[in-house]
Amino acid sequence: MKPIIVFILLLGWLQTSYCQSNAKNYYTNINKAELAICRGRLKAASKFYRKAFQCNESPYTIDLLNALRCEFYGEASPERLIQYTVLLSEMGSRINNCIDSADYNSTYKSLLSIQDTVKPKYNQTLAHKLDSLLNQDQIPRRAGCWTYQDSCVKKVIYSDSSNMQAICNLFKLYGTINEQSASVHGIFDLNIIIHHNLQWRIYPMQEILKKEVLAGNFDARSFANIEDGNYMHQHFNDTTINTHRIYGSDSYYTIANVLIIFKAPKEQKQLEKKRKELFLESMDELAEKTIFQFNNNNKYFFNSYVNSLVLGNDEQNKAYAKEIMDLFDSKKVKGKYYIKKDASDTK
Repeated sequence: MKPIIVFILLLGWLQTSYCQSNAKNYYTNINKAELAICRGRLKAASKFYRKAFQCNESPYTIDLLNALRCEFYGEASPERLIQYTVLLSEMGSRINNCIDSADYNSTYKSLLSIQDTVKPKYNQTLAHKLDSLLNQDQIPRRAGCWTYQDSCVKKVIYSDSSNMQAICNLFKLYGTINEQSASVHGIFDLNIIIHHNLQWRIYPMQEILKKEVLAGNFDARSFANIEDGNYMHQHFNDTTINTHRIYGSDSYYTIANVLIIFKAPKEQKQLEKKRKELFLESMDELAEKTIFQFNNNNKYFFNSYVNSLVLGNDEQNKAYAKEIMDLFDSKKVKGKYYIKKDASDTK
């Protein structure tokens, strides 16, 4: 093999290893920061956030918002508060309602003023294209096909598949598509379009997205949720398969002020292995953070994929929550539940 070819291959391998190392360090420090918050160690959490952001020049919105809250309620470094506000604003994210209204002060009001002076850095043409695709996604649904009845389901499938092809073309045209390049709202649009296509078994983005995750360009947590959604639709009628999918992102539900956590002891080892491949925290660590998030009314937001169930009126929801709790108490179903502190009348 010619030396120049060997050099190019070696350079490619080193670049891939470097990117994966940075991605791993990013999520490791984010996990440490979130656990520190749960344990009341805001100063330590702030330090871990700074380490994480050194590993990734494009931190994700959810992490920046938590870091800003951590800084506000902890050390309150003016420099870091401004830095996080600017980074969020550049991606099209607003810090309005980021802090409890009871805690508004002159510092927070100054940050609100600063965000209005920041110019977005994302590609507005790309963001507009994604927004237009989401509008196309909604047209057949707004026309009355939310339940996908036979009379219109073909129109929805055609619309969804056309949008997915357009998404593939955008990746070819722009390369990396993330919050920094397409804005926070653009990535929101992207995720909806991908999830809508999963139900028709249309998912050509799998390898592209995984490559972007490992390179630190696409949020591993979003990818895990997409993969679990794909697994669910691929095995929708099979009751024998692992109901916790591949990464366990569907393990958390709230209903009638009760947090429901389904356990999968038989699949735990496999879940942990798959999560480790994406540099994600363990299921037990995610549970600890989700419980903290629930008990603190989402003051900090660690788990974006807690499903809120509304199955009827308040009384019907309470009754259903009690059914699930009874199943857990009787050991018929593996899991735990947590009643919000001000909602002890659920039982």
